[in-house]
Amino acid sequence: EAVCGWNDQTLQDLHGMSWTTTDVFVAAFYYRIFYLISAFNEFIRQADKATIELPEKALWIAEARTLRAFCWLDAIDNYGGFPYADETNSVGSTAPEYRSREQLFAYVETECKDLLENSALYDYGQGEYGRVNKGMVAMVLAKLYLNAEVYVGQAKYAECAAVLKNLEGKYNLHTNTHGTGNNAYQELFLADNDKCTEELIFVIEQNGTQTASYGATNYLIFAATGDTMDPSAVGISSGWGGIRTTPEFYGMFDAADQRELFWEEGHTLSIDDISTFSNGIGFQKFKNVNSDGSAASDKGFVDVDFPVFRYADALLMKSEAKIRNGEDGSLELNEVRGRVGMPYREATLENILEERLLELVWEGWRRQDMVRFGLYHKSYDQRVQLADEKNGYT
Repeated sequence: EAVCGWNDQTLQDLHGMSWTTTDVFVAAFYYRIFYLISAFNEFIRQADKATIELPEKALWIAEARTLRAFCWLDAIDNYGGFPYADETNSVGSTAPEYRSREQLFAYVETECKDLLENSALYDYGQGEYGRVNKGMVAMVLAKLYLNAEVYVGQAKYAECAAVLKNLEGKYNLHTNTHGTGNNAYQELFLADNDKCTEELIFVIEQNGTQTASYGATNYLIFAATGDTMDPSAVGISSGWGGIRTTPEFYGMFDAADQRELFWEEGHTLSIDDISTFSNGIGFQKFKNVNSDGSAASDKGFVDVDFPVFRYADALLMKSEAKIRNGEDGSLELNEVRGRVGMPYREATLENILEERLLELVWEGWRRQDMVRFGLYHKSYDQRVQLADEKNGYT
């Protein structure tokens, strides 16, 4: 779905599928997961034993457990087995013990079920924007079940669909626009996307003046802007000229699809030199402008909240789970397609995988999807070369 022209550290090894156990990015993500789990463990441990009575103490602990469960899902998904520690292990007192992927799967499943049934978390779709609730827990558990055949060799598609059914009536697709000049889909990725609460189940909040960061959507907007693009049109001060799309991805869109957000001026379809930003069609999904056209709070850092979980993903997950369980998933698939003006399409696994790419591009799910569909290690020479494509980047 994307290439990046930079040569930072071992970035090109990731492109070439040639990373090793010493890769700095693989290691950095590993350490970040364990750091976050340790931070949540310590918060839970300290909060639980605190003698000060606070009305939201139980809620805060449940929120920390939810975020910790999400981190464990990342560990299971990316590394399999992982060193395990919880709030009973104080920092520096005992070394974490290794647990297999199967053991961690069972732990996260149990933890999520307890959070849904017995915790002080806000109900589905309730609570303060940007904080976790039972909707996020359901998405973590549903992701665990959807990928269970990869993780533990057991199909849990019926369980996945059952968990996602609890989201119905609590969330909906964002279909009514707030401003002018953008369709409803595009508004999900603008500076005031915090208005789209009916679809956004959990986000990482961004604010150009309050939470300045070079990661998250700041990266997705700045790195996707360069050369012939006007930075002010996407609400930023300058472009970094890094990420753009693959030829294969560009060829998948119907011209009438409202998710078709390419920048073609000055760019070539063929990627002859990955370090040249104009090689590869640009994509402007995320923009640091408000839905009414007004400016965001800052041009050096963005206001666009990153959508970790949203209802469109839940619908496509349910469609896939039903198909894999021998049922018809066409209703959910076409609810997503209908929002962007696309016609009815039969729900097959091939069509669902393609729809997930079109709908969720640059939202962080493509690797997991390709692993689940058995395509992540597909060789470059195992697909037909596209017209005008000189190199086989995928």
